[in-house]
Amino acid sequence: MRIFLKQLKLGVQGLSAKPTHSPRSRSSGSGTGARKSEILSLRRADFIRKQGVHHLILRGKRGKIREVPLLDAVKVTIEDYLAMMSSIGRAIGEKDFLVQNQYNRSGGCCHETIERVIKKYLRLAEIDERITPHSLRASVITHLYQQGVDVVDTSEYVGHASVETTKGYIKRAKRVEESPGLKISLFS
Repeated sequence: MRIFLKQLKLGVQGLSAKPTHSPRSRSSGSGTGARKSEILSLRRADFIRKQGVHHLILRGKRGKIREVPLLDAVKVTIEDYLAMMSSIGRAIGEKDFLVQNQYNRSGGCCHETIERVIKKYLRLAEIDERITPHSLRASVITHLYQQGVDVVDTSEYVGHASVETTKGYIKRAKRVEESPGLKISLFS
């Protein structure tokens, strides 16, 4: 769980990347567009280095697998987290959950824990708005679209089975300036 805490804390403190026209170059803890279930199902072996860039392998609905690149700051956070866990006698093996429950040595966290962490850091950042993992996902979709990323590429990046699903997000989307993700500096 601490990895998610650190990623969210970095987001609250201003973790961001300059927008580009490729969704592959935009990613952070939330900037990956990952579903809550994808974050919770991550294993240590899903944190990989490929062609000099660190990625997470996300397992989505219906077993769909996608790789998303990580910002250097997120990569460092994950590496620091792994080192810290090892230093307290809780080394995370390749098959272990990456997002660990601090009280349960057997591994994974629950959905509610992620929501509590988000609420905690929103409170610390004095942001008085309801932001959920799903609203952060929607903010990523909105941001990519508003930066000129093709809807097909955006759909693939966030793991939608149908481009129509992505179009639905875009149709309902607020301007990125009004999105919850901006309030925790995902896109500035």
